[in-house]
Amino acid sequence: MKKMFLLVATLLLLSAALLTGCQSSSINLMDYVTVTFSGLDGQGSASCTLDTVALEKELLGDKAGQLTQETAEKMATIAQFEASLTLAPDRQDTLSNGDTVTVTVTGNGTLAQQLGLSGLDSTKSFSVEGLQEPIEVDAFDSAFFNTDDGVRLVFEGASPNASLSIVNACQQEPASLITYTAEPNQYLSNGDTVTITASLPSYVTAKGYTLKHTETTLTIDNLDTQFTDFAQLSEGDQKAARQQWRDFFDTTFENRILFYLAGGGTVDLVQRADVTCDNLTFSSDVIAVPDQGVTLIPFTVDVNGRFDWWDHMYYSSKIEKSFPDAAGYLILHNARLDAAGHWVSFTDTYLEMGGVFETKERMEAKIRSDYGV
Repeated sequence: MKKMFLLVATLLLLSAALLTGCQSSSINLMDYVTVTFSGLDGQGSASCTLDTVALEKELLGDKAGQLTQETAEKMATIAQFEASLTLAPDRQDTLSNGDTVTVTVTGNGTLAQQLGLSGLDSTKSFSVEGLQEPIEVDAFDSAFFNTDDGVRLVFEGASPNASLSIVNACQQEPASLITYTAEPNQYLSNGDTVTITASLPSYVTAKGYTLKHTETTLTIDNLDTQFTDFAQLSEGDQKAARQQWRDFFDTTFENRILFYLAGGGTVDLVQRADVTCDNLTFSSDVIAVPDQGVTLIPFTVDVNGRFDWWDHMYYSSKIEKSFPDAAGYLILHNARLDAAGHWVSFTDTYLEMGGVFETKERMEAKIRSDYGV
């Protein structure tokens, strides 16, 4: 009887030892959590992952890879548990080497207990390392920015209707890979402030390049000025301009000038056809249309002549017509002045005849129709 009691006691101790061994072999979920760091020092990011392959292999043990009903049921439980998991780092961006990222794992506690897992709702800290040191680039370095063979600031037109484009002609990387934009870049005047923004493509920043500055401001100056006011001209330039306009009128008159009748029709004014245009007088009150790059030069002129055609009617005996102080205007395209107020000659600067009009009202109606002023 005594021997029987000792045998039972020994069996009980063995059973307890086996149970204790099973509980101590519980799998810690946090052992399968990894954090990878990428990017630049000071601008790094963290990505958390769970090594599900290794975890599933550990959970299935010797039965991994066996297609039995038992393993299928356990795999279903594992999949259900993995779907319930959330890995939450306390920081994910703007990381520097030496920082600490703490990850908390949450999920279905009941399934974790069934699978013999511990570590749920616990945390684990990871030290940030391996972030690349940034290579700083000054996008606005005077060695290449705003230079003829580097980053060129190209202005077109004249104040107050100038435009700005930026051409990066640098030959060496990474300067050649910088993209520049300007805001505003149209309808610019002397004295305006433009913000220039620089950026690098993502594949360049992935190599470790970063910009020292991403913005700079530029005050516009030294632009030619569009001719919008007779007072912009010196007395000598005013005299020269009036003579140039008079010569253009005379040349055009030798060929043909359209004379707009008050009723809506037109008649050709041609110098050699018994028609005269006298007392040509240019007004100092020019009409500027900056958004179209033109300045209208109003004038008055005395029109007298004998006509065989008038307002779609033919006269076998020419009729005489006289229009003292008929209105008209020239169209001056892309006329510019430099900082000293002198004319600047460009190939796109030219004169065009707007016409002569029986009445000032008829002229003003055409100007409104053509130019919106």
